[in-house]
Amino acid sequence: MRAMSHLDTGQLAALYDLAGPQMGGLLDEFVRTSRDSLARLAGLAVGEEAVELVHQLKGASATMGMRALEEGAGELEDRLRAGGVVGPGELSVLGALLEDSVREVRGILASGEC
Repeated sequence: MRAMSHLDTGQLAALYDLAGPQMGGLLDEFVRTSRDSLARLAGLAVGEEAVELVHQLKGASATMGMRALEEGAGELEDRLRAGGVVGPGELSVLGALLEDSVREVRGILASGEC
């Protein structure tokens, strides 16, 4: 597997070894729930629900091998826990990281590099 800037390719390969042909379905579900979480975050500026959503996104991203998204969500989680707010800029960055990471994973799956 080639190194990708947004991905933890070792984690992605381990997940692929477990999921095999179901990896595409897992990725689709991850994308759906992540987009839903980002949409819900857009309606929240602070609070425990916002922290929980970002924490879940961080964990799911780690499981899927999406290192850059995991790190971005982790930074936002830290900011929220310190009393900060979720702004449109942060959501835009997380959305872009999600889309870039998913595009890279789909490319790897399509090429058979896993």
